[in-house]
Amino acid sequence: MNSAKISIYKKIISLLMVVFISSSLFACNSDEGTREETEAPKEAKFSIGLILSDNTKENESAYRGFVRAFSEKGYAQGDYYSLAFADCDGSKSKCKEIAQKYAQDGVDLIFAVGEKAAYAAKKATSSIPVIFCSVYDPIESKILKSCEKPEANVTGVSDFTPVEEQFAFIRRVIPDAKNISSLHLSTDANSILITTLAKDAAKALDFEYTPYSATDSDQLESVLKDALKGADALYICEDDLTVANAETIVKAANKKKVPIFAASDTFMSFGTFATYVPDYEDLGFNAGELALICLKELHPISNISVEYPVKCIGYISQSVADKLGIEVNDEEDIEILP
Repeated sequence: MNSAKISIYKKIISLLMVVFISSSLFACNSDEGTREETEAPKEAKFSIGLILSDNTKENESAYRGFVRAFSEKGYAQGDYYSLAFADCDGSKSKCKEIAQKYAQDGVDLIFAVGEKAAYAAKKATSSIPVIFCSVYDPIESKILKSCEKPEANVTGVSDFTPVEEQFAFIRRVIPDAKNISSLHLSTDANSILITTLAKDAAKALDFEYTPYSATDSDQLESVLKDALKGADALYICEDDLTVANAETIVKAANKKKVPIFAASDTFMSFGTFATYVPDYEDLGFNAGELALICLKELHPISNISVEYPVKCIGYISQSVADKLGIEVNDEEDIEILP
């Protein structure tokens, strides 16, 4: 694996790993996307305890990617590793209970998917390696003090908003775009960070970028008018203000024929034009590679930096594209929605 990832504090990491042994596939019983907690068999070389914070499609994809990493590198479940699976259905107390059980059982590694699972695993053990996935901000979540050099028994893969990749996506879809506006809640720390990163991303692509913010829904109406005036595209962050007023924002943008590029796929159900978000199976695959590094003791976990999204998936609404008169192409990393 050799990939550069954008960190919350603009840190970049590159890891190189090649592992070869005989290949095999992993299989697990499932029932409509859910699984019952299972005990890890003892005959495998290593035991892994998996904690799923919530049974979402993103977390399930991350789980599949993790297992695929072992399979593609030639490490067979049952021979090389065993895996105990626990879906905590969004319960913090369940995450805590399972994490403590894995720690008491002395598993060789804990794979925690989601913030609740990762936090519970960190609190449960200071010695067992913990690899997390789908944690937006490991520092804000109090899981790590540093993403570049964790200096702990915890590291993993964050699903932080891939701002640079999203602006590159805007350039791909609308090559002639010049003026990009953004909209966010003025008091939301994450949105402020996103718009700060967006400024650098826009500059690198020769966009004229203007961020707009509002304190509440009442102020949003006038701010939105200014944001849409002369804009070739509108970039919206996900915060309490934009989500609560998503329909209003989409209606106004469509009326002005300004395509909306959302920072998350949450807005697609409201009629947003497009988004470009992390491929969660790829995040899980990267987490699986980190787990192999730890299990094979190729590198101390305390020196393994947190990784960030590399592979993303674009979603474009064909119906909105038709309304806006935008021609879209069905490329390998783009899914065209109705």
